[in-house]
Amino acid sequence: MSTHERTTIEVRPVEPLAVEFVSSWHYAGPDLIDELETLSGFVRWLGVYREWVGLASDSELSVDEADRRRVLTARTTIRELLDAAVDRRPPGPDALRLVNLWSYAGAASLLTWTGAEPQLGWPPSMAVGDRLITQVCASTLRLLGSPRRRLLSRCPAPRCVLFFTAVRP
Repeated sequence: MSTHERTTIEVRPVEPLAVEFVSSWHYAGPDLIDELETLSGFVRWLGVYREWVGLASDSELSVDEADRRRVLTARTTIRELLDAAVDRRPPGPDALRLVNLWSYAGAASLLTWTGAEPQLGWPPSMAVGDRLITQVCASTLRLLGSPRRRLLSRCPAPRCVLFFTAVRP
């Protein structure tokens, strides 16, 4: 995988967070890019998706290497579930167990309203990395537990590793 210092993040606003999250590992031309390969890359990716994760625009993105490693484990786990859904086969039991467990922490979040806009509130003690994992796992449950899972596809291009939901034929 290639370490890089250029921005290759392309936000696809109609995709679920789970699909965007696994797409943090992708090709840019001939280079395989892992946006989460370094701590600075992880912070950059999280900054782009902070609202998707439910983080206030002025909140500090305080993460460390342990957070990054847990997030990588979550990405591999979610990717296994998306692969299984596209391939129409059961995933490994550990992947199901982990995603269900990690999404459960979302029950600790509360919707609040500040001024004119809603905001997702998190317990102050919950680490930013855990908030991300909770949100992407909850997104995975909503995607795979809904009819939209039938629209989930893997890019057919050679070497492409991206998923997308085929909302148009």
